[in-house]
This record gives sequence, structure tokens and C-alpha cells, in this order.
Amino acid sequence: MPSLPTFRRLSPLLLALMLAACAAPRPEALAPPAPEGGFRHGPAAAFSEGPWWRDFGDPALAALVESAVGGNLDVRIALARVQQARAGRSAQASRLLPGLDAQASVSDERSGLPEAFKRGQPDVRALRLGLDSGWELDLFGGVRAAVQAAELDAQAAALGVDGARLLVAGETARHYLLWRGAREQLALLDALHDKLAEAEALQARRQAAGEGSALALRRAEDERLDLDAQRPPLRTLIAASEARLAVLAGRSPSQPLPELAGAGTQPLQGPQPGPGLPSELLLRRPDLQAAERQWRAAGARRTEAEAQRWPRLFLSALFGGQDLTVNGAGLAPLRFSSVALAFRLPIFDGGRREAGIAQADARAAEAELALRAAVLRALEEVETSLVVRQQDALARRSQEARLSSRQAQRGHAQALWQAGQTGRLPLLEAERGVLAAELALSELRHREAQHTVQLILALGGGWPAPAAAAGR
Repeated sequence: MPSLPTFRRLSPLLLALMLAACAAPRPEALAPPAPEGGFRHGPAAAFSEGPWWRDFGDPALAALVESAVGGNLDVRIALARVQQARAGRSAQASRLLPGLDAQASVSDERSGLPEAFKRGQPDVRALRLGLDSGWELDLFGGVRAAVQAAELDAQAAALGVDGARLLVAGETARHYLLWRGAREQLALLDALHDKLAEAEALQARRQAAGEGSALALRRAEDERLDLDAQRPPLRTLIAASEARLAVLAGRSPSQPLPELAGAGTQPLQGPQPGPGLPSELLLRRPDLQAAERQWRAAGARRTEAEAQRWPRLFLSALFGGQDLTVNGAGLAPLRFSSVALAFRLPIFDGGRREAGIAQADARAAEAELALRAAVLRALEEVETSLVVRQQDALARRSQEARLSSRQAQRGHAQALWQAGQTGRLPLLEAERGVLAAELALSELRHREAQHTVQLILALGGGWPAPAAAAGR
């Protein structure tokens, strides 16, 4: 191995290679794709500063979402991936530092030759202790690029945790809304069933008295049976939603959920977007941020592959001491040292390095296209959600007007019945009309709330009230 003077003679070469490293070609950086302008179909402002699920004003929903975010197994899996990525980053970062190893050896060499021959081949017993250090000089940035890629991978993994939590919160809110809507609709169906059963009994009495027809009785019976057929699917939906909510929270689906005991009965008032939604809001979506980190990591790995074209320098040093016994004569403890600079220049490898660069180029192009595709999908999700919510609002307002009209009809029918100007059947029919309108309105309200959750997820977490947005 070269001695320290040899290392000093190689110093000019080392300096020249470091200057060459500064002039080594680097891949051209590309600007990440970003959405421009605002959304064509509608409103919203910035994003919510707090938990968006609390904006629905339902304590049970808030308790369920917070329990699921903390206990969901998919979130825990994402957290384990973060630990793996961080360990990989630490492993790559260690390549920038010199390695240090302790060495120890004991040897006892005996030839068994006569004393006259042992002068040329002596018996040697040695005890050695030393420190060995090795370091690859990262002149062309390949190791630094690998560290950068590992750091970006760790960031993408951390964003994956945020994305998992957002999805779990959205799924929990969606299934809670399904559960609550099914319960509300089942209660309205039960009330409607009572009205239909009363109407059927009146028709039966009228037929028995010779005042009604069998056709009217069969029609009333058919309406009741049709209503009865709508109730089992709602009970199934309630049970399935409860099981899904338990699994989302990391619990057994066979155990009851105490959070559901605090479920409200008032109509949900979901958050309403304010005016002026910039499409740059999409850039805070965890999945888009993770895709951007993966794209940058692919570019860093391309730099790492490019660095394989250039020379590599390795610096090593060994220091220690030894205790020798030669032909039975003990020598005083001796010190030894060695410093070496190794140079490795690739000349021919059958195209392996060029293939590695081409592979890294293809992966970088794939990551860029994946990022652009993710941005376009996100824009599509928001635009679609905005359109759906606009139409939901129109349908809800029409149904509210229809309910008001039927409530007015019921009031008129009740007044006529109390005045003795009409029978019980017209009043029952008006009450059934009100219940049917309430049933349709309940379905529309819960569907609008679910689509609001979908818009919140598409935007990566909601928006603030218009007044808060205006103050920014």
C-alpha cells in the first residue's frame, strides 16, 4: 500500500479530480407540473385550518373520525413504512462519512526447522491491535444524490401517512353518513308504514260496510307491502355501516361502537365552500405531494447513475501497535501505520453503466408522467365534485319546496277533517305525502353531505369559512 509520502505526491492528482468534479455534467432540472387558474365549476377558498369533520356539527362523527385516525391499521402500516424509509435514509447518509473498524489479531507461526534455518524463516508470535478507516470521496455527487433520493423517499412515506389518515377520515365520515341516513330513513318508513296500515284498515272497514271497493283495499295493501320491502335493505345497510366503522377504527366488527350513542338527530349542516377556489389548493393533497417527491427522487437517482461514469477515489488508513516475539526473543511494542489513496477509473463494462443511466432516465420519465396524471385526476375529481354538489343543492332546494307544498296540503286537509267536511282517508293521504317528501329530502341531504366529504377529500382537507378566507 502507498505510504504517506506517496499520498502527498498524489495530492495534485486529487485536487485536479475535485476540480473536474465541479465541471461534471448534471441532468437538467425540470419544473414540476402544477395546475393553473381556478376551477371552472365553482367555488371554495383556501383550506380548513382545523379538523374538517367537526364542521358538520355532529359529536358522534367527530369522535368516530378521531378514533379511526388514531387506531386504523392502514395508518399504522403507513407509519411502519416511514420507519423503513428513514432507516434507508440513514444508511445512505452513512456513506458520506468515513468508516472506522477496530482490528485485533493473534498469530503464532512455528516452522520446526533447526536453529540454523530459523534465521531465514523465524518463528513469530504476534499480537496486533489497530484502527482501520476507509472513505470513498464523493467527488461527483453520486453518494449525495443517493442520500437526497432516500430523503425524498422518506418524505413521500411521511406524506403517505397523511394520505392514509385523510382517506380513513373520509371513509369514516362517508359510512357514518350512510348509517345515519339509513336510520333516519328507516324511522320515516316506519312512520309511513303506520299511516299506510291505518289507511288499509279504513279501506277494509269501508269495504265491509259496502262503501269501498276491493280494488282500493288491494291498492292500499300493495302500497304497504311495497314499503315493507324497502325496510330490510336499510337494516342491512345500518349493520354493514356499523361493522365498517368498527374496522376503520381498528376494532372488532362484532363489538358495538359507543360513539354511535351520541349520534344527533338534527339535519346535518355540512361546510359550504366560499367563493374563489384556486386550483393551487390541489398541491397540498398528500398524494400529489408524495408523487412530486417520488419524481424528484427519480431525478436524484438519475444523478447517482450518471456519477458511475466518472473516476472513484478511496482513502484508507490503518494505525495500530503490535507485540512481537521472534525466535523466542521478545521485542518491545511496535507501532505501525499505513495510508493509501486508491483510484478507480471505469474503462469497459459491456454497457452496464450506460444501461443503468438509461434505466434511471426511463424511471424519471415514468415518475414525471405519473405526477402529471395524478394532477389531472385530482383536477377531474374536484371539478366533478363541484358539479355534483351544485346539482345536489338544486335538487335539495326543489325537494324542500315540494315538502313545504305538501305540508300546506296537510294543513288544509287537517282543517277540513276537523271541520267535518272530509273523511280520514284524505288526511291520511296528505300525511303520507308529507312523510314521503321528508323521506326523499332526507336522502338528498345525506347524499349532499357525502358528496361534500368527497369534495373535501379531493381538495386535500376542506376550506375555511368565507370570512376567514377574506382575512388572509
